[in-house]
Amino acid sequence: MDDDDLNYFKRRQEFDAPAWKDVNVPSLAIFGEEDLIVPPQDNVPPLREVFEQKEDATILVLPGANHTLARSEATVGSGAWPERYYRPWTRSSVFYETLVSWVGERFLR
Repeated sequence: MDDDDLNYFKRRQEFDAPAWKDVNVPSLAIFGEEDLIVPPQDNVPPLREVFEQKEDATILVLPGANHTLARSEATVGSGAWPERYYRPWTRSSVFYETLVSWVGERFLR
């Protein structure tokens, strides 16, 4: 994507950290370190500030992950889909381990 495309998506994905103040359930926010659409460097700090006031809120930034939470090396081919796609099974094991343990600790007996 070029800069105009990215700027469009960034405007459409503006993060509303103050809205999280009213959320009173366990919360897990997962960001991709290399996400160009919802950049963690812009979105994690305001969310962390809100989550510090929560009893049970977790933020995970996946190293090397993009907006789909897949690693860059998971992309196969070139051009547009279907010639270029990503293999979802190549997501970081940290994603799956965190998700399973986080849900298990809170909602399973």
